Amino acid sequence: MFCFRQIILSFFCLQLVFAHSATVDVIDERIIALKRSIAKSENEIKEIQKEKKRFGYKHQRIIQEDKQSHPLVNTNSYWLAKDYTRYPPNPYPNYFKYTTDDLANEIEFHLWFQGDMDSLMNINGLIVNDGRIFVPVGSSNSIQRYWIRRLRPSVQGYVDDYINYFLNVDMGMSNFGIFDAFIDINYFRLLGFQFGQQMSLVSGIENFFDNFSYLSRAYTMEMSHTQMLAPDREFGFVFHGSFGPSGQEPYYTGLSLLGFDDFFSYQLGILTGAPDDLSPENSFNSRTLNFFQNVNFLAYDVEGRIFTNPFIEYSKHPLQHLGLGLALSSGRAQMQDELPSLVSIAQNPIYFYEYNTLYNNEYAAIQVVANGARTRIHPQAVWSYGPLGLIGDLTQSKQKLGLKYGDTLLRETVEQTNRANQLSVIYNLTQEEFNLFHFIPNQNFHIFEKGAWGGLQAVFRISGLSLDPSVFNNSYQKIVDGKEYTYYYFVDPRISVQKATSWSIGLNWYWNQYLRFTFEYDQTKYVGGCSTGAMNATTGTPGCLMGSNDTYLSSSQVINRPDEKVYMQRVQISF
Repeated sequence: MFCFRQIILSFFCLQLVFAHSATVDVIDERIIALKRSIAKSENEIKEIQKEKKRFGYKHQRIIQEDKQSHPLVNTNSYWLAKDYTRYPPNPYPNYFKYTTDDLANEIEFHLWFQGDMDSLMNINGLIVNDGRIFVPVGSSNSIQRYWIRRLRPSVQGYVDDYINYFLNVDMGMSNFGIFDAFIDINYFRLLGFQFGQQMSLVSGIENFFDNFSYLSRAYTMEMSHTQMLAPDREFGFVFHGSFGPSGQEPYYTGLSLLGFDDFFSYQLGILTGAPDDLSPENSFNSRTLNFFQNVNFLAYDVEGRIFTNPFIEYSKHPLQHLGLGLALSSGRAQMQDELPSLVSIAQNPIYFYEYNTLYNNEYAAIQVVANGARTRIHPQAVWSYGPLGLIGDLTQSKQKLGLKYGDTLLRETVEQTNRANQLSVIYNLTQEEFNLFHFIPNQNFHIFEKGAWGGLQAVFRISGLSLDPSVFNNSYQKIVDGKEYTYYYFVDPRISVQKATSWSIGLNWYWNQYLRFTFEYDQTKYVGGCSTGAMNATTGTPGCLMGSNDTYLSSSQVINRPDEKVYMQRVQISF
């Protein structure tokens, strides 16, 4: 009995020893964790103090500048209000930037990636853009296209607070090009200056929100027809300014100057007069190979734009976010040849300027050129209320076309007036307030968290394109092997469309500020752009653009090209 009690007592003593040892270990671990937490808190306090000191420097500098006097005007007056000091912080945090201690200089690195998978239908006998070349499709009525639509690393920042810079290159679609390279000086609000390669002031309104930088607020996957009737990028300088009440959006390089968040803004510049639909990515005519740099400096245009938000100071008013604008340009083209093809919503060619080999029954290399006065007009409007947004614009491009043989301009000329329009309706299904500048979900996507769906946005767009029929009037006949063929000097209605009407419906799914998925269906109805000769070809492969000589028979009649139908999917990552 005594032995048994001794054994029991020894067992409990061992348990106490082990329990004590375990307790000591737990306490030690907690002490270590507490020390780490204290160290982390101390570092955070130091960072906060450092930031406070930095902002103190900047605030003091601004106060000192405001107190300075001027021999002619009072610097506290409205006329010398500063621009660079009025913007709130950017809601997009960037972990790839460096800022000096006094906050006067900064450099940021960003990346914008879009990977697309497109299902194209009704494509047999047409030409498809695969990013590198235009490929004829003659063996299938539907194809799958995979491509990196955009891959754009960019560098931006500022020097001495108000000298902003932006460099944006693209490596998507198996190409490489510099999209943006400019400096923007925004010291005074009423007068700023931007110089370098930048967006055209008369480009479609979607271009301002789609084809720019890592922010990419695009609602549909591709821009509408209104963007086709103006150049994408040009080189030159722009004076800009704004006045009156403004909203609470941060400064976006290259975008804030457009005044979408100001009571009134203006832009006035002289830029290279590039042809319609010319950009570093859509840089060539699929029939004659025309590169961006070859035509970018052959003319200069004066471009101007105004934009107003007349009710921007009336908070919660249904018209607070109503914006109205007008852009105009005027210039003279000087024998700009190899004009770019116009492309469809799916980025496939639908309109070609001809390259002829016969003039007055003599063999010669005849090219269509833009030569003479060229004007563009672009009214535009935006409106939003709550989760609903509308974006619409009209464009008109008027230019004179001629024929060039070598360096000689031939007599034949025609004035071409093209028009386009679009209206987009956007609704944030997850009830985020519509914002032109950014979309930040109310709740980020988390796969194991109930209700964490991210942000959902529905989009519907209608768009129209009308191309001047006068370019289809000039033609000549040629007899070969007893058959008569008709060729057009400027544009051939048997391969180029005369009108296009499109509608698009899509869903954008934002997992967070950086990751987005898009699902979209687009359908376009055409007038013209095909022929009986091409569809009933006795040689080669029948099809609207398959290149059979039967297309050009004088007996070949113009018919409508099949509707373009495309289902597109995209994953976008930007930071």
